Amino acid sequence: MDFLPQWASDLSGWGVVAVMVVMLLTGRGLATRREVDAEKARADTWQDAWRTEHARNAEKDAQMTELLEIGRTSAKVLEAIQAARKEGSP
Repeated sequence: MDFLPQWASDLSGWGVVAVMVVMLLTGRGLATRREVDAEKARADTWQDAWRTEHARNAEKDAQMTELLEIGRTSAKVLEAIQAARKEGSP
């Protein structure tokens, strides 16, 4: 078990009970329902923010693609106008 320190395997039964009592008295071993619910609400808030940001970035990328295509089209039109103008003037 990776989460237990090495010395924990050398404890007797009463040693384990003593560690559990100390954890209970200090509040390290337990989480109240309120704490768990608050952490879940916090995680849900961050997940909603991530989804919103992801959707915003997808929309931004789609708009950027469209703007690049419009820019290419405009450049081709301007090149055609310049080419026609050069051909028309002696």
